[in-house]
Amino acid sequence: MRGLSRDRVVSIALLVPAIVAVAVFVYGMIGWTAWVSLSKANDLSFDMSFNGLANYQSIFSNIRFQLDLRNTVVFTFFFVSISLVVGLLLANLLDRRIRGEVVFRSIFLFPLAISFIVTGVVWKWLLTPHVHAKHWQKDGTYLLPSVPVSQLNHVTS
Repeated sequence: MRGLSRDRVVSIALLVPAIVAVAVFVYGMIGWTAWVSLSKANDLSFDMSFNGLANYQSIFSNIRFQLDLRNTVVFTFFFVSISLVVGLLLANLLDRRIRGEVVFRSIFLFPLAISFIVTGVVWKWLLTPHVHAKHWQKDGTYLLPSVPVSQLNHVTS
């Protein structure tokens, strides 16, 4: 086996700090979080004695957490589904030679020209109950599915 060349030593020397930083600040913090979640530590005490899965049992029996977890799953499902479907449809349309392609490309690229502030103001108007007479979002039926749509606009712009 050959000796280490100067370039190899320099590349290793440049990689080691990044590897150590990732090990400490990513995997170390994941391990620390896992340990704290299994301990009796809370806001008032820093008791690091082992508590087992009692913290998880407590949080999963909390109705508010169950609702938040459901909302997160629904949001993720809608956001990923809408992103995939819209992305594939737009990519398919852009790949074809269709009539009015120039108009379609302009419509497709138009959101890139709209400011995040304008988009945020429009969604705030849509989601503010006292602005609209119909209050379509008060019952919550359309509120959760509308959030991924509003986020999708920020991702595509």
